[in-house]
Amino acid sequence: MIVDQYARRLARRFSPHADADLDAVPGSGLSLLARMATVAVKPRAAELQAELSSGIELRGPNRAGYGGRGPFVYRDAVEPEVVLLADLVSPGDLVIDVGSCVGLYSLSLAKLVGPTGLVIAVDPNPESMGRLIANAQRNGLSNILPVVAGASATSGHASLDDGGSDRPDSWGLGAGEKLGLSTVFTYSLDDLVARYGQGRPLSFAKIDAEGHEAAVLRGFAGAIADFSPALLIEEIKTGELQLPGFDRFRFGESRNRLFLREGDSRGAKLLAEAAVSRR
Repeated sequence: MIVDQYARRLARRFSPHADADLDAVPGSGLSLLARMATVAVKPRAAELQAELSSGIELRGPNRAGYGGRGPFVYRDAVEPEVVLLADLVSPGDLVIDVGSCVGLYSLSLAKLVGPTGLVIAVDPNPESMGRLIANAQRNGLSNILPVVAGASATSGHASLDDGGSDRPDSWGLGAGEKLGLSTVFTYSLDDLVARYGQGRPLSFAKIDAEGHEAAVLRGFAGAIADFSPALLIEEIKTGELQLPGFDRFRFGESRNRLFLREGDSRGAKLLAEAAVSRR
């Protein structure tokens, strides 16, 4: 009991919601508590390693927002939507991961689309992309194309705003103003699909652009019209994203929204399995 109380105090240094997480996350208990405590006491420069149920090994730094802490502590529960990817992509497909960070989605997708498929991973942060490349090599995956740039409405350049934070998961693109961190190259997803698709069917795109999602979608309109891919998009403001011709689904309390073309039978299947809702 004393050990449990001490570990909980350490865990609260990692997250103010530690106690609630222990009650809500599948597989919680002493192992989850120990991982939270480990994160609290390890140096920020330390590397954390997570092994997911898919067999993927993911490494990232012990720094909030850099893609290491969440997978280490919560394992697959950090992004429960990942387990649904197998229903959305097939071997040989082209898929896109915008805001790829250290590769949680990119590596999972690369394994699913196989050696004939391609994952285009887009992230403006070179440190995160370097770790993604290392994670891909560590897992024997050679079908990920890293693009160190931002996704936007057009190809060119934009200011990268750090929002007053050193967390890459809070960085976003501005409209060319001098907002903060640096100037980065941008690509429209339509341009990337045209350049690297090589005839592969585009089946899926994950878009996590920290408020820049509408601009990303404007630069993706052509490929969406041509391929009707499944879209997993982080919604910063509830109810903000509406895509004509697509049904909209939600994963519990997650900010991620899944969009499937109207009439897509996979939507009914996911609803029947209680994997998503229409809220």
